[in-house]
Amino acid sequence: MRNELDIEIYKVLSEQINASEIYLGHTGYDFLFTKTDYQATFTEAFPFNPFDKVICEILQIEENLSFHELGNILGMNVGSPEDGKVLKDSAEYEILMEALQSLSEFSMIEGGDIYFSGCRLTDIGKEYAAKKHKFKKSSNKPFTIYFDRTTCNHKNARANYEFADGELVREDQGLLELNGYDLKEIAAVQVPEIYNPQKLFSFTDEVVCSTENYSITYDVAVTFDLHQEKYLFYCYDRSNKQIHKHFSKWIAEQEAEKVIIIENLKVENDRVFNHPIDLYPLLKGTLSTQKLSSSIKLIAASDLLDQYFFLNYLKHFIEPAQKVDLYLCLPILSESLYGSVADLMQESQHPDSRYFIVFPKSINASLNKGVQQLLSLATGVKNLYIMQQEVKSFVFMVKMESDSFYVEFKDSVINSISIDIAKRVAFDARANTIQNYLLSSFSNQFALSLCSDANDLINSDMEIPVTKEQLDSLADIEFKLLPFSEIGEQAETVCMTLEVIGNFKEQRIKLLNEKISRCLEEIVTSIPEVNELRNLSQLRKELSELERQLIEAETAMQAAFDNTKVLLDNKQAEIEEQKRIYSFVIDTNILLEDPEVILRVDKKHSIIIAAKVLDELDKFKMDKNFSAIVSRAVKLIQQDKNRNIRHSKGRPKLLPPDLNQKTPDNLILSVAIQYQNNHGVLITSDNLLAVKAKNVLDLTVMNLQEFKTKFDQSLKS
Repeated sequence: MRNELDIEIYKVLSEQINASEIYLGHTGYDFLFTKTDYQATFTEAFPFNPFDKVICEILQIEENLSFHELGNILGMNVGSPEDGKVLKDSAEYEILMEALQSLSEFSMIEGGDIYFSGCRLTDIGKEYAAKKHKFKKSSNKPFTIYFDRTTCNHKNARANYEFADGELVREDQGLLELNGYDLKEIAAVQVPEIYNPQKLFSFTDEVVCSTENYSITYDVAVTFDLHQEKYLFYCYDRSNKQIHKHFSKWIAEQEAEKVIIIENLKVENDRVFNHPIDLYPLLKGTLSTQKLSSSIKLIAASDLLDQYFFLNYLKHFIEPAQKVDLYLCLPILSESLYGSVADLMQESQHPDSRYFIVFPKSINASLNKGVQQLLSLATGVKNLYIMQQEVKSFVFMVKMESDSFYVEFKDSVINSISIDIAKRVAFDARANTIQNYLLSSFSNQFALSLCSDANDLINSDMEIPVTKEQLDSLADIEFKLLPFSEIGEQAETVCMTLEVIGNFKEQRIKLLNEKISRCLEEIVTSIPEVNELRNLSQLRKELSELERQLIEAETAMQAAFDNTKVLLDNKQAEIEEQKRIYSFVIDTNILLEDPEVILRVDKKHSIIIAAKVLDELDKFKMDKNFSAIVSRAVKLIQQDKNRNIRHSKGRPKLLPPDLNQKTPDNLILSVAIQYQNNHGVLITSDNLLAVKAKNVLDLTVMNLQEFKTKFDQSLKS
């Protein structure tokens, strides 16, 4: 691995380079600029207001006018010194006086005296009146201009260098030639508040007050595009972590400078290789010319990779949903690499994956807080193992049930420049050796502490009732200890602790299940006594809490929970039914069969008597077979004031178009529709009416026997 800066540069570059570009490294390049402070006579322009414009136009026609003459021409009541009777408006007088004083201050007019007894345009005023502006001059106005000594693009020098952290060059090199630029051309871009032809701002008689020369070194990153077969250059600004487009473009146009940069890069990268990989023929056919940002997943599947691509996109080399054991050792740590590691861990989805990570001891102060947080986090997370050590070489190994591999950096050459390349290698004996070494190191770091935590948890559990949380904590320790059961100096202690944990869990799970069974029986026993939904809701919460406590539920235990849930559901339906208030629409035939049935229904329900039902009863009273029944029914309907008996008219417009709106049955149906949303039930023995109500109008319908079975209180008692 190279250094942190190369990793950071590549991360920024990856947002704009092509997948076919291989990162070769970076080298410093000095840019020189000059900061010059000036003083000059500054002329500032102010646009005429409408009053200024009119006064100047009048004085261009009439060369000399007094204050009062000018006021009269303008139609203002400003009085007259000869005639005291002329009307004078004090407000208009002040307005004109202020306007003339303002023009006088800008040297646009001369007034003769303080009362403006003889107003005329000055020579400057005549010139400025044509420009429709008034001007003010200021002496010794300071301003600063930046000059680009390297690219000679002076106009953009301020934008490029004003906030650059340049180093002062002590030798006074003097100002370079402006290469065809006029100072005012540069000022128009850099200090438009001093020189702006559109606003008529200008300066003259400029004097140099001080000149300082600076040098700033930018990192020039170099890539080699395998398809274009050429070097590409990117000027990196560390201060804001961006590619400086202006300087990058300038370097790309300087053939001589590019040769120097490449030669410097070769010197900095120069190493002695035994058998370097020639990347050019191996990678040319595999990397596309698409943008890297859209090709990341495809590139990650390759066996040979740009090492900086690999370091910045670690998460793409592991399938999040697959169980993995990852071993990662970092000899250096940059912000980008730290973010890459964090992304990798956050993407993990499999609960049994393990991550063994070694951070270097020497890290940037800005990253120390994050690393310490991860170290603290690892103590409470079962599948995370993190420590800080002196790391000599990079390690990235992924152990899976299939397709285990590791990545190593191989000495490589591309277009005569030596670099490292990331190479994916199938898990082999060398990888096993490294894995065992790392496991031993982690065991020495964590095993005894984990064993101690397990013993403390087991001992404390003897004194308090067993809970799922305690057993879960113990299971996490067991999971974290398992990799150390056959390796390291503490292997024997680990095995003994794992055996104790196993026995303890078996006993405690049995005790916990017995406790849960007892609590479950208590819930089942209490269900029949519950009459309120809030009490039933409390039982559901207790059941949910019990189920959450389950660790290894037996089939019988799970069945008991399922049966209890059914009992709770049935009880809830029963309570809701008891509390529900129905609206019973009684058909004529029901009243003829059993007129007193309405007396045996709970008084909370509504009895709905349609007007058409009363009409039909009126017809039946003339029949000697029904006269007594009709009389009894009518009496109950009229006289029983203790019941909620309502009368309702039919509303034929509520019926579907296919139904005849005038038939008696359909009029009764229209009444039932009115109460459909109030738990309405049509009670009828008419089969055809019942079919229409159910199948056409989706109404609830009962016959007399069904009605009695469910609602007749005398039958229930």
